Amino acid sequence: MILTEYRKEILNCSVLIIELPEMINMESFEIDQPEFLLCEKPLKDYDSTGSFLTEDERSFALTVPDERTWVYHLLSESLIEFVLMNNREPYNFINKHKDFMYNEFRYTGVFVKNNCERLEFDENSVLDKAWEYLKSILKWEDEYYNGNEN
Repeated sequence: MILTEYRKEILNCSVLIIELPEMINMESFEIDQPEFLLCEKPLKDYDSTGSFLTEDERSFALTVPDERTWVYHLLSESLIEFVLMNNREPYNFINKHKDFMYNEFRYTGVFVKNNCERLEFDENSVLDKAWEYLKSILKWEDEYYNGNEN
């Protein structure tokens, strides 16, 4: 295998090109595109000044709406935010939304960007499938990360 470096001056970057010997049989293959992508903004361990938060301070941070979770549906090009509604006042969402439960946690899935109608997808079906995707991740976290079995 021979590696050569190719510089694109216009973009001001380097691209690495791999040249393979002719003996290697190159076959085409397909990459499966997932239906959903998970997007999270986790709680921070540091405050705005760069100081590390202690356990006591972190417990206060749990009440700050800083932990956010979105699920992007690639086929309908739609973004859904799942808002944890425990310990929150009821909220009248303007966009299409639906309530879900996972164990004792109440979530509301709300469209942030909704292209379902334009691309001929059923909004309720996309919300339900997005919830099933997120719920599978929550179950996985409970089982492997938190040590619980549900």
